[in-house]
Amino acid sequence: MRGLLDKGVLISGGTSGIGLASAERFIEEGARVFVAGLKRGEVDAAVAMLAQRGRAGGLACDVSSSKDVAKLVEAAEEALGGIDVLINNAGTARRDPFLDIAAADWDRILAVNLRGMFLVAQAASVGDRHRSAADRREIVYVHGAPGAAERHLPTVSCRLPARAPARERVRQRPARGSYGLGAGILPGEPSALQFSGWFR
Repeated sequence: MRGLLDKGVLISGGTSGIGLASAERFIEEGARVFVAGLKRGEVDAAVAMLAQRGRAGGLACDVSSSKDVAKLVEAAEEALGGIDVLINNAGTARRDPFLDIAAADWDRILAVNLRGMFLVAQAASVGDRHRSAADRREIVYVHGAPGAAERHLPTVSCRLPARAPARERVRQRPARGSYGLGAGILPGEPSALQFSGWFR
């Protein structure tokens, strides 16, 4: 990979799974990382592990809360000296028979996977109005791999449908958008942790 040395990377949903694996990979490349997760204990454990390998910080955050997200971005900006890369990865899912899914559970999935993705991206992008294209901020949206829901039928995975609007939004925008932003989608599988060519 190129261009990641000393870059500041904010990773929502960065305390486990592909988020934590991404944090480890960025640290290997010399980046500074700041991870967010819902539970403080998980954040502390992830930061303790990552700090043994490089520069890392973190904060507990419910990405569906605009107040939490504002605090997260402020803390990340301060700790990292600026956010160069956002890995927009926080998400939740339930695998239940379709007829057993409660409306409240569905509302929570949409709040985290769709509203949360929007809130984090927007909050992290506020300062980009004044960034040049050469100094653009990269935003990576993580979603489940195609076909994952089908593999769990007749149980239904609710994460993929909730992320579909975000996938379409990125497809419809230029690779380098307004305010010097860059955007892309990384499939939600650990084997897909290949960032080469994204960051220059």
